[in-house]
Order: sequence, then structure tokens, then C-alpha cells
Amino acid sequence: MSSEITDAVQVIHILFEGTDLFLRVAGVGLKPLKQLAKLFMGILAKEKMEGKTSMKNLLKRGGDMHVFKFPQEQLKKVEAMAKKYGILYSLLPDFNKDGMREMVFHAESLPRMNALIEKLKAGQVMGLEEYFQDTSGRDIDKFYEEMKGRASEKGAGKETKAMQKNIASRGQEQKHPWMETGYLKMKDIEAIPLDQRLNILERYQSGEYDPITITGKLVTEQKEDYVTVRLPRQTGKFIRIPAEDFYFPEGSRTALAFLKKKEEMKVVNADLKL
Repeated sequence: MSSEITDAVQVIHILFEGTDLFLRVAGVGLKPLKQLAKLFMGILAKEKMEGKTSMKNLLKRGGDMHVFKFPQEQLKKVEAMAKKYGILYSLLPDFNKDGMREMVFHAESLPRMNALIEKLKAGQVMGLEEYFQDTSGRDIDKFYEEMKGRASEKGAGKETKAMQKNIASRGQEQKHPWMETGYLKMKDIEAIPLDQRLNILERYQSGEYDPITITGKLVTEQKEDYVTVRLPRQTGKFIRIPAEDFYFPEGSRTALAFLKKKEEMKVVNADLKL
């Protein structure tokens, strides 16, 4: 997720999940433009977690946006009327807690929004620049960081569950005669750094590796390039596993390793000879 601000024409360009999204604004300085980009990126992250796409679809249209401000107690009524009038909108965070709420909508829906206001007999339309005059940059920063953090945590949780599912399914496949295949406990998986978890998930999904679990007592040596493991129930027999295929969660008694299916694992003696 990234954003680019073109100051001369006051266009906000947001790259979200590989999709280019644009918003044109007028009468807003450079600093508010940066805050606006943060606000919209925060809303995009929030809506993604909620399974919604309103802001993304609004930004896909490009062009201008307006803000509709109305009493908090009429929120449900406004949302129902917006649906009835065919107005695509995205609800803005309630930063001020002043009994009012705001929603952003595309300029092309302005005639329908005016009809809604006339029917509602309440509320007013304002520009984004006016909305930002009453909105704290600190609140926007806090909202953006919170949504970004929650999105990262949720993504990590999905990866963890997918990983554990893959591990469990692998447990039923053919085992090495000298080492049992199993899976790590959830707490052990969560102890692995996120970047390593992504690598682990790729190995499971590739189908090119056999995953194995190894009790920590069998690990006799850990080098930068490889790890030496003693084979259980076989005196003086060892194997070497590439370091990039070996994961030992901090505080765990069990390590996770991946053996390439197309490569025969070489068993060596204590002198590391075949």
C-alpha cells in the first residue's frame, strides 16, 4: 500500500493491492493532502478487514468527492436512504465525537444527495477541504497506524491458520523411516517471525518439500549455512539440513524443517562421512 501526491494538480494517487486509485481535490494544501492520503488508506484497510469495498470503488471512479455531514442519531436512516437513492458512500471515522457523522461520496451523486437531504430535512454537504479544517491530523495519524497494524495482524493470523492446515494435511503423507512427520503447535508457529512464516507457507504450497518436525535434543550443531541433526534410534548417524529450510521457534522444544523431495538426504557418521 503506498500513496503519491502530485502537488501541482492536487491529485492523490493511491496504490492499493495492485490497483491504481485517484482522487482530485481543490483548495487543500500539501500537508492536508498527505493527511487525506493517510485517511483514505486507513479506511481502505478497515473496509478490507470488514469485507467492504465502498472506498475502493469510489476511488476507482476518480474525480471529485464531497462530504455529507448529518446527525449521529440518523445514521441508520441515512444509510437506508443512500441505498434507496443509489448513492455509493464510505462512512468516515467519528473523530470529533460531536454528535455528528460524515460520509464521503462522489461528486456525480450530488443531485441524488441533495434529494436525500431535502427528504431528510437535515444535514449539509461540504468539500473535503472544509472537513479537514475540523479534523485533527493527530487523530488521522492514530487511525491510520491502528488500521495498518490491525490489517497486518489479521494477515499474519490467516497465514498462521493456512500454515497449520497445510502441516496437518502433510502429517498423513508418507513418512521418512528415520524421522516422524508432524506439525508445530499454534504458539510455536506464532513465535516465528512473519517473514519466515511466509517462507514456510511457500514451501508447503509448492509441494516440492517434505515437512518434518525435529525435537530440539536432536539438533547438535547450528551453522550459518546448515544445521546438523542426529537421527533418532540410530547411533552415530546424522543429516545436514540447509539453514534456509530449518526453523526453530524461540522457546520451543520442536523445530520444523523441509526436505526436498527430489533430493536424497545423505546420512553421515560423527565424522560427517557417508
